[in-house]
Amino acid sequence: MTYKLTENMKFNHAFSKFEENAGLPWLHSFLRRNSEQAVLKAEGFSRHRMLGMNKVAVNSYFHLLHEIMKEHDLCNKLASIYNVNEIGLQLNVKPSIDIAEKGSTAVSAAMPKAQRQ
Repeated sequence: MTYKLTENMKFNHAFSKFEENAGLPWLHSFLRRNSEQAVLKAEGFSRHRMLGMNKVAVNSYFHLLHEIMKEHDLCNKLASIYNVNEIGLQLNVKPSIDIAEKGSTAVSAAMPKAQRQ
């Protein structure tokens, strides 16, 4: 992205025209100048899962959840509802590496099919 921006703005640079990227020396320099940024591994997020997260699917989920809560008389017994999530279930084994603010906890990336196993 840095290479393309620099090229589009017609700035003089020493980036690799062959590889079309700024390179590791530039990245290290950038991180030194921007100490609030860090290199983090993104959480794997499959393309199919990402595509399934749309307004219709989410509304359908919460409508079904409400119906189940009414059926089991849980609407007024919220302390009886427990969360079960996917911690420990690894969906994608090779997430990308991204730059984000230090301390960020939710760095997600859609994984191309070629990177998924």
